[in-house]
Amino acid sequence: MIERLLTSSGKTVLLYEGRRVCSLEPEREATSWVQRNSLRLRGVQNVIVLGVGCGYHLVALRKYLPEATILAIETKSDFLEFTRGESSLDLSDVMFLHARGATDLRKNCVLRDLLKDNYTVLKFVPAQIGDEVLYREMEDLLLARNIEGLRYVLSLRSDLCRSLEVDSEKNWIDPLGELFSIKTLEKMLSQQADGEVRLILKSLREMVR
Repeated sequence: MIERLLTSSGKTVLLYEGRRVCSLEPEREATSWVQRNSLRLRGVQNVIVLGVGCGYHLVALRKYLPEATILAIETKSDFLEFTRGESSLDLSDVMFLHARGATDLRKNCVLRDLLKDNYTVLKFVPAQIGDEVLYREMEDLLLARNIEGLRYVLSLRSDLCRSLEVDSEKNWIDPLGELFSIKTLEKMLSQQADGEVRLILKSLREMVR
């Protein structure tokens, strides 16, 4: 159940099943969130945010990065409707995606285009209330932390596949059942990687930081 609460500062925040989706001081919380992520935002062209919630953090992010492309992903349509209504002017050029898991992400053409370039993934944890498992699944896909995510990211980056001499259609197997990361690729290629491949690995590390 979604409810609205008017704070003493005159800001409206959402309650989901009796729990707040953001702070009672949402603008201060939003500014702090952007500051905590400032290093990850340095030099990034595309920003993917997991969790829309009340949207105050997106307004702060847009002010901090006025030229960046921002895609905000949300699992709850009510949260999207609220944010689009409350902050329609401030977020007029922010893209939104309603998704219920990794399958929905793979189908989205806009997201696919963003992943072909430099990007970072940020989480707004308060907005993920009730759907933490779904958000973790989507985060793992976007950051190539598992086999599915690795295959997905490589399928969009044919240049990396050629440089790393891997097949994006290969049936990857992880014998340890561990999450994949750029460190996994570095270990896989530690013996045969030449200077160019090592440079590509460095670039990939920056792309998914």
